[in-house]
Amino acid sequence: MIILNGLEGPIHIGGKLYNFNGTMPNFGNNYTDKDISDIIKYLHNAYAAKTVKPINPAKIKELRSKKSGTLLEKDLLEMANLND
Repeated sequence: MIILNGLEGPIHIGGKLYNFNGTMPNFGNNYTDKDISDIIKYLHNAYAAKTVKPINPAKIKELRSKKSGTLLEKDLLEMANLND
């Protein structure tokens, strides 16, 4: 969702408050569902400590309809609560 919509701070990560000087841009307007899927796959392969199930282009298409506009910390917390 952050890759699709962008992110604007401040935001808490691991109990520490981070204030961003700007907004992380969204990539959803500039890339196809397949492109976004490939970006996520690359990031998982490059940085994730454990193997995760890949997100396919169909899932990206579904996520596009869930939320529009730049995300804030409250949006991420609401999304996390929906997945509990």
